[in-house]
Amino acid sequence: MSVNENPGDDQDIDPGQPGTMRRQLIAMLNEPAADGSGSRLQKILDALIGKAEEGDLAATREIFDRYDGKTQAIPAADDGDREVTFKWLDPLPSNIAPDRSSPASTPAPSDSPAS
Repeated sequence: MSVNENPGDDQDIDPGQPGTMRRQLIAMLNEPAADGSGSRLQKILDALIGKAEEGDLAATREIFDRYDGKTQAIPAADDGDREVTFKWLDPLPSNIAPDRSSPASTPAPSDSPAS
């Protein structure tokens, strides 16, 4: 492998290797800031948090997106035809038989006249 395992050593990094840009970015963010007040990453995070504290909604979203992870897109409902199968899971006890004296489709007699 031609990529040096130390991401801070740029002279042996092969730009054709997967993940090279990510490693270089991490290495540069971990370098000291120009003013010597911590790492570049710490300065960026301080600025982002400062904007969120000032009420910048985009900065606040960015912080929570990174904290919780981006929400996954929910796929649209498929309105296509579906086959549904029902299975009776609770069989009747053997001492109880269904009442077969009248078919289920026969309506019960009614005392009221039809309207």
